[in-house]
Amino acid sequence: MCGRCIAYMNKTELETLPELEQKMNLAKRHLFLLFDFATLSPQEIRLNSSTFSWSGHIFEVVQECKQMIEAKMRQFQDSLRLRRERLIEDLESYAQQVNYRNPSIHPFIYIRQLSPYHTNTVKDKLHTYTHTHKQTNKQTNKQEK
Repeated sequence: MCGRCIAYMNKTELETLPELEQKMNLAKRHLFLLFDFATLSPQEIRLNSSTFSWSGHIFEVVQECKQMIEAKMRQFQDSLRLRRERLIEDLESYAQQVNYRNPSIHPFIYIRQLSPYHTNTVKDKLHTYTHTHKQTNKQTNKQEK
């Protein structure tokens, strides 16, 4: 998502806005030519001046949008970093629980000889980790697009 926002902002800034600025300059020339042949009402002058002043403000708006996108991207990256750190801590905890140094498990016991409680607990934790890991990867992939 963020990748598309950045690409859109870049395209807008580098292609669309210069094209619109050229069209506005052409319209200004046409308006100046029109001033030679017609008298515009105060309302028409106000409308035209607000139209032409728009181009001066749009670059500020683009910069604000870029700053918002960057802030949200940093926020999302920080969130992902924190989730990844938590997952690593959980994995280390799981590793310690099945590690041969675990006093509740003898170093030479086979997995089949573990109590159902130990195997179910480890399976549940690994399933939870796998699900969380897949969700994190999906969010990371969405952010990169």
